[in-house]
Amino acid sequence: MRSSAEEAHRLRNRTHDVLGMRQLQSFDGLGHFLDEVLPDEPERVERIAVAIHMAPDTLSRLRASRLDPLTVPPEPLVLLGYVLGLGQEQLEGLVVQDHARFAPFSGGVVERGSPDAVTDGLRSLRECWIRAAEDEATDL
Repeated sequence: MRSSAEEAHRLRNRTHDVLGMRQLQSFDGLGHFLDEVLPDEPERVERIAVAIHMAPDTLSRLRASRLDPLTVPPEPLVLLGYVLGLGQEQLEGLVVQDHARFAPFSGGVVERGSPDAVTDGLRSLRECWIRAAEDEATDL
């Protein structure tokens, strides 16, 4: 658990360094951003996944832009946003960009491509973000 926390701290520092050199808007969605900031070593990525309660394969698929972020439970996505040091709107923007690539392929199979699915997914993400912010102990 300690190594996962240390890896998450390193990831936040790496994110800070990357965003010091590039604007977040220059990334083409969450996968592109994760590919830039996540470490190359699979065991380090696995420790980060453990820290945010996400399956390592899910994190790897998000990184490779092979998974629609709106199909991932919102809790680990919010934890990922926190670990990365992103704000709610920043995370949502990256998620929507990645989702837009999947929407044309999923419209005929499931309703994931519909505007309501985006609205519902973002609503869930926002609600989870609010709960996480309420649980944060920064104001004690």
